[in-house]
Amino acid sequence: MRRLFILLFILIQIDASQTFSKNLDFNYLNIYYAKIYWYINPNSLYIKGEVNFYFKKNNPISDFLYFDLHNNLKVDSVLHNKHTINYEHTENKIKLKSDEFQNTDSVKIYYSGIPANSGFESFTQTTHRNSPVVWTLSEPYGASDWWPCQNNLNDKIDSTEITISCPPGYTGISNGILVNINKKDTVISYTWKHQFPIASYLVALAVTNYSHFNLYFHLSPEDSVLIENYVYPEDSVQAREGITDIEGVFKLFSEKYMRYPFEKYGHAQFSWGGGMEHQTISFVSDFSFYLLVHEMAHQWFGDYITCGSFHDIWLNEGFAVFSEGLATEYIFGNNKFIDWKKSKKSQIMSKLGGKIYVDDTTDIWRIFDGRLTYAKAGMVLQMLRSQIGDSAFFAAVRNYLNDPKLAESFALTSDLKQHFEATSKTDLTNFFNEWIYGEGYPIYDITYRINEKQIFFKINQKTSASTPLFHLKIPVLVSRNSTDSLIWLNINQVSQSFDIPLNFTPKKININ
Repeated sequence: MRRLFILLFILIQIDASQTFSKNLDFNYLNIYYAKIYWYINPNSLYIKGEVNFYFKKNNPISDFLYFDLHNNLKVDSVLHNKHTINYEHTENKIKLKSDEFQNTDSVKIYYSGIPANSGFESFTQTTHRNSPVVWTLSEPYGASDWWPCQNNLNDKIDSTEITISCPPGYTGISNGILVNINKKDTVISYTWKHQFPIASYLVALAVTNYSHFNLYFHLSPEDSVLIENYVYPEDSVQAREGITDIEGVFKLFSEKYMRYPFEKYGHAQFSWGGGMEHQTISFVSDFSFYLLVHEMAHQWFGDYITCGSFHDIWLNEGFAVFSEGLATEYIFGNNKFIDWKKSKKSQIMSKLGGKIYVDDTTDIWRIFDGRLTYAKAGMVLQMLRSQIGDSAFFAAVRNYLNDPKLAESFALTSDLKQHFEATSKTDLTNFFNEWIYGEGYPIYDITYRINEKQIFFKINQKTSASTPLFHLKIPVLVSRNSTDSLIWLNINQVSQSFDIPLNFTPKKININ
């Protein structure tokens, strides 16, 4: 998710009980299919729905099954095998007796009402150019504000079929491929199928008078991906230009990371101050280069592999920011890339402390801290790339994305660390302890002296916050006429000296 600005009237309502982890929950189910019907009139702040879950029980299982749904919404009935069954709907949960269900079974929930609106406006009704629009943004905890689900980071729904019905003149958007449009006198229905696992907070809908256009991004002469776009009519020209401009980045990510992992990609415009990486259909407020690149990168980092806890949200956002830098480097060249890094560095160093790893996941502003979760996490990945080299770095990223335990599932920081250590053949415990779990950044006092074919360095390190020492390799570019040599100084002490022999007399030294 890319946050550009947040309107002041957003209501933050985070309950400590909503914090997510990758640990097995007592009511944990393996939902392998969800068939959903929603009726949305964009003129109204209201939803009416029917959600069919097909699931397998996992052990251990309690005496009850639970689905999360905010108390603002009314459960009209719950059906099992076409029969109405008893339920309780209290404390934002639907409670069902477990022994009424087989190990492989299904349940149907009918509900309606005015959704709650926590976090970043999880269910919103507004207007654009005097036309009504409804859209959702569930990250981090808002999915159950507007639909019954397992609102956690334990289980992804293996596949979905979502039908959105709305008045004629409007288009209903959701995840996956549009497989059917059913027109009647008073309602038009759009059915979307998605054949890949999806986390509850990445399920989305939007309804308004969209203009629609398709593009194809070509990965090779034989391989292309459908890019399906739904934009406000007043912005259709800018949208086509902006989206066309990112085809090269889409190809770059498919080469550097892995081939784009889903059946299609696309964009739906919404009226929030940024973007949200809903799986296969990013919601964006505008069509600026970095916003489109950031949300597209999330399809790999955040959607295909999702953070297993919001403590580890940097796995989503850090890679998306890193990918902005990667796109800058390859599309605009090294000078623009240097400017991009300087901008991030300035943002990070505007304050002295703060961890990338999120200690307090009840604070939505801490989870999505622009300086730490975004800028610092992205730059730490850039720094790790320089420490272990491009070959090991991108090999680790590809292995991470293709890890059968993580692919289409969830990951923690330790999972990523393991892959970087395996490909670089380096113990990265210090690096992760200092840069991910630690605070601040190093400040160096460096002096050097040249004596013919030798350079003597004296380096003292202090830090901006509580982390006592940062272990790093500092690159030094040594120049002689038109010849450059790169040497690395391994910093593992607060005060350290280096005596570097050379086979030439250096004329210029550049310390990064």
